[in-house]
Amino acid sequence: MIKSLKKYIIPFPFIFGIWPIITLIAYNISEMPLNDGFRALFYSFIATLIIYVFLSILIKNPIKSSILTTLIILLFFSYGHLYDILLGFTIFGHTLGRHRYLGFAYLAGFVFISWIILRTKRELSDLPKLLSIFSILLLLLPAYQITTYYINKRLANKEIESEISQEMDVSIPQDQPIRDVYYILTDGYPRDDFINQYMDRDNSEFMDYLRSKGFFIAECSQSNYSTTSGSMAATLNMNYLHDNDKEKSGALPPPAILDAMIRSNIVQANFSNLGYKIVTFENGYPWLNWVTSDVHFNLPFELSDIDFFSKAINDFEILALDTTGVRILLDLKILPDLSQFNIPITNWDIAGASRRNKILFMLDTLPEIPETIQSPKFIYFHIVFPHPPYVMDAEGRLLNGEPSDELAGYADHIAYLNSRLIEIIDTILEQSSPEPIIIIQADHGASIDYKSLEIDKANRLGILNAYYLPGIDVTHLYSSISPVNTFRLIFDQFFNGHYDLLPDKSILGMESQYIKIDCPVEP
Repeated sequence: MIKSLKKYIIPFPFIFGIWPIITLIAYNISEMPLNDGFRALFYSFIATLIIYVFLSILIKNPIKSSILTTLIILLFFSYGHLYDILLGFTIFGHTLGRHRYLGFAYLAGFVFISWIILRTKRELSDLPKLLSIFSILLLLLPAYQITTYYINKRLANKEIESEISQEMDVSIPQDQPIRDVYYILTDGYPRDDFINQYMDRDNSEFMDYLRSKGFFIAECSQSNYSTTSGSMAATLNMNYLHDNDKEKSGALPPPAILDAMIRSNIVQANFSNLGYKIVTFENGYPWLNWVTSDVHFNLPFELSDIDFFSKAINDFEILALDTTGVRILLDLKILPDLSQFNIPITNWDIAGASRRNKILFMLDTLPEIPETIQSPKFIYFHIVFPHPPYVMDAEGRLLNGEPSDELAGYADHIAYLNSRLIEIIDTILEQSSPEPIIIIQADHGASIDYKSLEIDKANRLGILNAYYLPGIDVTHLYSSISPVNTFRLIFDQFFNGHYDLLPDKSILGMESQYIKIDCPVEP
C-alpha cells in the first residue's frame, strides 16, 4: 500500500508550492513576525494539494500532473513580481506592465507549455527526482536567511543587553512630583519650514497650538540619522552610533545591532529602574517593538492567535496576494465584499485599510491611557504616520489608491495627524495630575521621492521636535537641539541625571560627513 502511494505522491510540487511564500518571508523577516506567514504557507500547501489531486484524477498520470501543478504554482506566484518589473518598461509608448498584455502572455504560455507536457511521448521518470532536488536546494536559501536572521538577532540582543548598565544613573528627586512621560514619535514628520516651502501648506495653526499649551518647539531641529533604525537607536540610547569625536562618522553598526539597540535600550532601562510602568504600542514593525513592556497595546482582532482561520488578514498576506495572480482581480476591483470572511475592510484598497486601522487604533487608544494605566508610566508611542503609504485624506477618510500629488498626499496625512494630536494633548493634559512630560518628535523628515521632486535629500534631516516640560525654564533651550539629547535633557532636568548635552550632529544615509540644512530661525 505504501509503495503504491509513493507512486502517486511526488514531493516537488509541494515544495515549489511553499517556496515563494518562504522566500517572501525571508525577504521581509526583519519587518514582520514570523507567524504572520504561517497561514499563507498553509493555504499555499492546501491549494497545491487540491490542484495536484484534481489534475491526477483528470489526466491519470502522476508525473505529468506534478509538472503541471508546479507550472501553475510558479506562474501564479510570479505574476505580481513580473508585473511590477514591467511597469517601468515601455515599447513604442506602451507600458508593458498592463494586465491585458501580461495576463494574455501568461495564459498563452500556460496553454502552450501544458500542451507540450500532455502531448510528449518522452520518458519523464527521471524528471521528478531532478525537480525534487532542485526544489529542495531552492528552499535552502530562504531557510538559511530566516535562521541566520534569528541567530544574529539573538546574539545582538545578548550583546546589547550586556552593555546596558544595571546601575541606576538616575533617581526621583524628593522635592519634585513624579510625572508621567509621553514619548510620541511621529514617523516621517518633517520640519515646519519644509511643510511651508515644499508642501505649500500652512502648518502654523498646529505650531501655534503647541506654543499656546507651553511646548518648546525646536524650529531648527535635525534628526541625527536619516533612517529610522539609526535615529531611534541613537535617541533611545542617548548617544551617537559612531565616534563623535571625529569629523568623519564612519559606518553605522550592522542592522541586527541597530534593531537590538531599539528593542533593548538605556531609556527603557532607566525608566524601569525608576519604577515606571512601560507602555508600548504595536505599530506593525517588530524591530521597533521593545523586548519587554508592562502594557503592550495591539489591534483587538490581531491579539488572538488561536482562531487561525477567521483571524483577519495581516500585512504580510496582503503583500503576498499582491505578488500573485490575484493582483489582476485586486487592480480591476472585481472581487466581492469579503466582510463575510471577517476581513475588516470597506473596499479593495486592503493594504491601505489595514494600515489605517492600525493608525486609528493607536490614536484612539493613546488618550485613554491617563485614566486607564496607573502612574508613574512611560509611554513609548511610535506611530508610523504621516509616513507613506498614503492611506487617508486630511479628514481621515480611507483613500482609494495613491494620491496624484505625492506632496499634497503627505500634507493631508500631516493635517489629519495634527487634528488628532490636538485632541490627544488636550485630553492628556486635562486628565493628568501632576502635569506630564510630553515629547512630540520625528525620527526623520519626509519620506518622499526627493530625486524626482528635485528636492535636496538633505531636507530629510529636518524634523518636528517639541517638548512640554512642566516646571522647567525652557528659555535656555535652543532651536537646533536634536533627538540624541532628548532624554539626556529629560533625565538631567527631572531625574537627577548627569548626562549633559552632546553636540548636535546629523548624518545623511551612509555619508561620512555631518550635514546642516538651512533654517529660517537662527539657533
